[in-house]
Amino acid sequence: MSQLKPSYVKEIQDALSNSCFTLQDFDLELPESGTVLFKVTFLHHDNYSYTVNHEDWGDKRLYASVRPSNYKKEAEWNLKGFNAAIENISSWCKNIRDDLYTLAPNRDPLEALRREFESQIDSLVENPEEHFSFEELESVNNKFDDLYEKFENLKDEYELNKRQLHDIKKQFDEFKSSAEAYPKGVWAKLTNNKLVDIVGTVFSSKEGRQFILGELKKLIGN
Repeated sequence: MSQLKPSYVKEIQDALSNSCFTLQDFDLELPESGTVLFKVTFLHHDNYSYTVNHEDWGDKRLYASVRPSNYKKEAEWNLKGFNAAIENISSWCKNIRDDLYTLAPNRDPLEALRREFESQIDSLVENPEEHFSFEELESVNNKFDDLYEKFENLKDEYELNKRQLHDIKKQFDEFKSSAEAYPKGVWAKLTNNKLVDIVGTVFSSKEGRQFILGELKKLIGN
């Protein structure tokens, strides 16, 4: 039989039910003796638990061993009373939810675009250790000029303002200058990261991003 009154056990269950999860998401242990009064384990991740302990010798102490805590993976929360043991359950559940959200796969479409484009670089750029020849530099300059012209032509369709076009032109000029200094492979990767940032900032629609991705592949491929 549990050390706790049935009415208090019901309060624990209610606190779990009223959290961001349900009672069925937890295992509630109620030891018959010892310093542990109750332990709640999150069924879907057994590393997450909330254990209330009561030390009845010397200075009486009531505390909860929690995983995860507010800032640490594991911590002890001093409790002012049995009501606090119930009230803190919601905070612990929120910590679990925050952790699960953080651990979720990154589905950022912009990051997916970055990886997709980056995967093309090795095959698109020939002799990545070499510097661009004069003819290749001329081709890079022409292609960025052509790409900027496409941006200008699409300004109405994609609602580009003058400030955005100015920033794009400034960045494109930097790309052309850096092509004179960097080896091809380094230039392609650095340019890729910045270009994807531009695409993500300027083009919100999937269609716009895919169009520019196609244009960038042509550009990097020389």
